[in-house]
Amino acid sequence: MAEPLLISLKETKKLFTTYKCVELNDGSGNGQVLIDEDLFVYIVERYDGLSRMMEFVHNVEDRSTYLSRHTYEINMRGFNMASNQLIIKKLKKKSQVLSDLY
Repeated sequence: MAEPLLISLKETKKLFTTYKCVELNDGSGNGQVLIDEDLFVYIVERYDGLSRMMEFVHNVEDRSTYLSRHTYEINMRGFNMASNQLIIKKLKKKSQVLSDLY
């Protein structure tokens, strides 16, 4: 699972206060923050795009790990086949030498 994006409280406060569309609900004492619809849509779109990007990156990492593992296995099989061919060539030369002796 992708790690969440961490934003400090100071940066969040700066964003909210510079946007000038933030109001604190001071009457109840529970500290709710009221923002306008445009800011809400902006935050949701930004987070949604970021979460999709993180999901895409995670999928790419999974696929690259899968390909890397299988490429390694294919390469090892190729090395085994090449070494087997060299062994067969050496055995063929030795068998020819033995055949020439007898």
